[in-house]
Amino acid sequence: IGLHLGVWVWNIRMHSYLYGGSVSSVLPACLAPSRAETLLFGSEALWRAFDVLSEEALKEEAGLISFGSVRDATCSWPQDEVRIRQAIAGKEDTIDRAIRT
Repeated sequence: IGLHLGVWVWNIRMHSYLYGGSVSSVLPACLAPSRAETLLFGSEALWRAFDVLSEEALKEEAGLISFGSVRDATCSWPQDEVRIRQAIAGKEDTIDRAIRT
């Protein structure tokens, strides 16, 4: 809203300066949104909507993550689980600390 109002004020001032009229004489022409105003306001609105939706998605995903320890982790492929457990054997506490920080 702030950007849109700022563009309107600028538009009113420019019309009064360019056409040599008072603010009240150019006000009706200035209140009709120009393509630039519509583009700027639309872009700002889309950006804010994107920010809100991104934040909501992050909050939702964060709620799905629960972490206890890599010792509790499982794999969908048993052979992967065996290889991963062999690779991290004895390093579980270090890995847990790294994940939590």
